[in-house]
Amino acid sequence: MKKVFPLFVLVLATLACGLPTDTPAPITTEPPVVTESPTEPPVMANVACNELSLYLDPAVGSSYSCETIPESVMEFEIHPQFTRITLGGYPLAGTFFSPRIDVYPVAAYTALMPDYIPGRVAALQGLTAGALPGTESLPFLPTFNAAQIFHARYQVVPFQNGSGIRFLTEYAQYFAPVNNHDLFYTYQGLTSDGRYWVSAILPINHPMLPANPDNPPGGQTWEQFANNYEPYITDMIAQLEAQAPESFIPSLTALDALAQSIIIQGMRPKAMANIINYLVRKGKAKVLSSPTVVAMNGQEATIASVDKINYKAYSTADEALNKQTDAGISLTITPTIGSETLSLAINAEVSSLVGWTSSGEPIINARSTTANVVLKDGELFTLSGLRKDTITKTDERVPVLGSIPLIGYVFRHEIDVKKTSEIVVLLTPRKVTATKGVMDKERELLQTTQGDINAP
Repeated sequence: MKKVFPLFVLVLATLACGLPTDTPAPITTEPPVVTESPTEPPVMANVACNELSLYLDPAVGSSYSCETIPESVMEFEIHPQFTRITLGGYPLAGTFFSPRIDVYPVAAYTALMPDYIPGRVAALQGLTAGALPGTESLPFLPTFNAAQIFHARYQVVPFQNGSGIRFLTEYAQYFAPVNNHDLFYTYQGLTSDGRYWVSAILPINHPMLPANPDNPPGGQTWEQFANNYEPYITDMIAQLEAQAPESFIPSLTALDALAQSIIIQGMRPKAMANIINYLVRKGKAKVLSSPTVVAMNGQEATIASVDKINYKAYSTADEALNKQTDAGISLTITPTIGSETLSLAINAEVSSLVGWTSSGEPIINARSTTANVVLKDGELFTLSGLRKDTITKTDERVPVLGSIPLIGYVFRHEIDVKKTSEIVVLLTPRKVTATKGVMDKERELLQTTQGDINAP
C-alpha cells in the first residue's frame, strides 16, 4: 500500500546587515516568474497568506486572518476561489466594509464572467499605462449590487510585482451622502504578468464628513438632496482633493505604503532562488540553512537550528550548577493533505542571546509567529517578520595611539554593538509517495531546488 506524505524544501535566510532605514524601491518592471535577477530587492513582508505577502504597519493593523474563499456563482456574488487577508486592530471600527485585501486569479475570473472581466482588465491596464480617468466608474472588483457614486484622490501606485490605481469611493443604491461609515480607500491592481488582480477595500474617515448617511446634508429633504446631487458630489470631490494626506484616518500615506508593499508570490522556487541569490551577492542576505523534512499527514515535524549556551547557575548554598539553554531558529509544521492542496499549520520562533544578568545567566530574547496556509503542491510560501537581535563587542580606539604597546589601552575601549536582522523562511511543500522510484525522483527534484538557492 502506498503512503502519501508531504516533503518540505525549507530555506532559512537572514539579512546580513541591520534593518534598513530606507525602504527599497518597489519592483515594477518584472513579474515574479522571471529567470533573471530583479533590478532591486523586494520589500520585506511581515504578513503572508497563500500567494499574497505584504508589510503591515502597526499604524494600519496589529493582526490579520488568512482565508481561501471558495468559488461562488450566485447572482451579484460571482467570483472564483480567491485569497483574502482581513486586517485586525484596524484604526476604524463599525464601518460598512471590513478592512480586507483580496487576490483573484484572472483566468478563473474570466471563465466565470467572460463578457465582463476582460474589459475591466483592459481598462485597468490602460490606466496604469498612463491613460487619464474620466468621470465614469473606475475599474473595480469584486462586483457589487450597487453603483460607484464617485471617485476622488485618484493615483497610479505600483506594487512589488505589478501596478494599480488607488482612489476613495462609496458604493450605494440611492443618492447617498459622502460619509465616514461608507467611505473607503480602494486599491485595484494587476500583476505584471496579468495573472492576478489585487483588490483592497480599506475604510477611511475624515473629520469634515458626517459619521453616517442617515440624513441629507444642510437640512435638506431627501427630494431636494436628490435634485441637487450632481453639484453636491462635485463639491465633495473638490473638498476631498483639498485635504492633506495625513488628515485622513488612516492616512493616505500609510495606506499607499501598504499597497506598495504587496507581492504576489505564486512563483516557482527557481524564481525565488534568483531573488535570494541577488540579495546574497549584494551582501543583504545570508542563507543560514536549507534542510528538508518529511512529515506524515496530520503529524508535526520540527526543524531546529540552534546554538547551545552553557552557563553556571548558583543554588542557595552557593553551589555552581552547570546549565545549558538554546538560542536560534525553531520551526514546527503540521500538514493536512487534501486532494489538490496542502494545509499547513506553521509555528516559527527565533531566539537570540542579547546579554547576561549580573549573576552570569543568559538573557534570551525570543520572537515567534504562527500561520495557517493552504498551498498547492510545489507552491512557494514565505514567512517573515521574525527579527533577531545579536550583540557583538567592537574595539574602538584612537588611531595610532590605541595601538601603542603597554599604554595603548588608555586610548581604546570595548563597546557592545547591537544588530537587528530579519529571518525569512521559505517553504515549498511537495506530496510524495512512499515507493522507491517516486522517492528517488522527488529527492532529485529537491536537490535541484536546493542547488538553485545555494548557487553562487
